[in-house]
Amino acid sequence: VGAAIVSLDWMDPPEAWRWGGPDWSKHPGEGLVTGFHGIRVDARDPADIAARWGRVLGEPVERSPNGALRIRLDPNGTGANQEVTFAAAGPRGDGISGLSFLTTDRNAILERARGENLEITRNTVGFSAAGVTIELVESP
Repeated sequence: VGAAIVSLDWMDPPEAWRWGGPDWSKHPGEGLVTGFHGIRVDARDPADIAARWGRVLGEPVERSPNGALRIRLDPNGTGANQEVTFAAAGPRGDGISGLSFLTTDRNAILERARGENLEITRNTVGFSAAGVTIELVESP
């Protein structure tokens, strides 16, 4: 579809999440991240890539309040406010440039990021890792 591989994946039951390795369930999270919020895709032609992603996902492309192209997602019909946003690519080219997650304690996550010497970005709303900006959105 351009800019990245699209894959919607889940495990049923959730305990079968094989991508976490054989012992992942022995290391439960601390509740700091409560969900996935969105992904940012950069492209040389954001409108074209957004239209292709919209066709593949079966969802309309719209403009967000700030004017960005986006596709809203609610994979489980739960009212989840997830979205894919599209922006003009910089020198890095087409690809995923950001992920956003819902959190109950942004400051705790930022402290861990600082401890890993990761670059804190945009007035401490997230951090960068491997060229991808991780944005932390306070859970409602």
